[in-house]
Formats: sequence, C-alpha cells, structure tokens
Amino acid sequence: MHRVRIRRSWVVPAIAAVGVLVLAGVVLLARGRAVPAGTLAGKVIDENKSAVRHARVYVYSPSDANRVEVRTNWLGNFKLEGVPRDREFGVMVSYLEYGHIPFPGMRSGEWWRLQILPHGYELHGKPAPPLAIEKWYNASSLSLADLRGKVVLLHIGLHIDNYDAYNRTVLAMYRQYREQGLVVVGVHANPSGSWPRQMTDDEVLAYLKAKEISFPVGLDQKDIGSVGVTYRTYGAHASPAKYLVDKKGVLRCSPLDENLEQWVKRLLAE
Repeated sequence: MHRVRIRRSWVVPAIAAVGVLVLAGVVLLARGRAVPAGTLAGKVIDENKSAVRHARVYVYSPSDANRVEVRTNWLGNFKLEGVPRDREFGVMVSYLEYGHIPFPGMRSGEWWRLQILPHGYELHGKPAPPLAIEKWYNASSLSLADLRGKVVLLHIGLHIDNYDAYNRTVLAMYRQYREQGLVVVGVHANPSGSWPRQMTDDEVLAYLKAKEISFPVGLDQKDIGSVGVTYRTYGAHASPAKYLVDKKGVLRCSPLDENLEQWVKRLLAE
C-alpha cells in the first residue's frame, strides 16, 4: 500500500507546486484547487502507476453506519462525498484479484493518490517462503523445496462455499498444463470468524472429491489475528490469492485470471 497526498488550496494556482514534503514515505504536495470539506477525492493507480478503473472505494471505519462508496472512473479518479468532517477515517480500495487494501488516516478536504499492489508484492523476485501447513487433505506432506524444477501455482484461500468459480479457473489451468510441468498447491484457510464459515474436514474432502481436485490441498496453520500463517506470510489482501513460483523456487508474480495462462506459459518455457 502506497499513497501520495495532495492537499489543495484556493490561493495557489493549479500550475504551481508550492511545496514538497517527504515524511514517513508519504509525499505531501500543496497545489491546485480545494477539495470541499466533507469530501475526499483522488486517483487509484496500480503497481505500474496506471489508472485503475472501476475499483470500489469506500469508507470502512466500523463506526460509520452508512458506508460511503463509489467506483473509480475510466481515469481512475474518485470522489467520496459525505465523509466525516471532524476526524480521521479509513478508506478501503477493493479491486478484482488485488483484494481489499486499507488506507487509514484520511481526512476530508484532501486529494490522495492511492496505489494498490498485488498480493505479496514485496516478495516478488525473492525465494518463495515455506508453507505453514497443519495437515494435507489429499497428499502426503510436501514443501516447495520438493517442487524445484517445476512451476508452482500456489492458490491460497480455497473457500469452497464462496469461491468455486476461482477454484474452477485454477483447476482448468492445472489440467491443461500439468503434463508440461505445472504443479498446483491449494491452501485452505479456516478462519475463526463467521465469514467465510469454518469447514469440517469431511466437507473439504467431499468438495475435493466432487470437483475432482487432485492437486495437493493443505490446511493453513492457525494464526492469531489473521486468517492463517501462510496467508499472512504471503501478504494476501483477501482470499483467494494466487502466486506463481518458478522452477528455481522464486516467487515471480501474483497473476490475475486474465494473464494467468500467459504467465504459466512463460515460466514453463524458461
């Protein structure tokens, strides 16, 4: 999560940048025209600094009974009206398979550039962390080190009630490319909260059998304050989260459905 705040003032011409303050990773620029009190405006960009279109932007503070929510336009811009005027509040950006990214410490009357990053972005290009698996459902114990020489598609968040469509996408990729060296490893996270609900072992096994899922699926180790140890270690913003690990054991990317096959082909060819 990265953000650039631009607080605007009527007395400063739009073409002039009056000051730049770099503090704790946040760049504060004073320029342009004012954002009215009770309004928060800005732009959502991705890891390539490209505009993110049709992302959900909303105030998520638990004390706000009426959630203010908008979608970014084709330029990635948004305007939240009716936000709290007298205190800081948090904003959440939700976008497809990037998950839900929180931005705390917002105030009305400001303009922000909010950058969203893929799951585990800080791990890209580094050796994939070891998995923390409590038990395996349909495989004997394995580790990523055992899979060197293979391309691994790691699928964290196998919630069988809610994400069947995501599971079908991963399963289709596995069936198409397993003979070429693709291995899929699923991680089922069983959170302590009410959503998604906890699954019994029998329910998970029945689901794997009904969907003919033969790739290894393990139960994530419990983690206080998080969905699971593997989920936290891999920096997932929401479930499900996908990662691709190359033949050398390096975590290369967190692909979207739209570029998953492209990435699989690329890594298999290396």
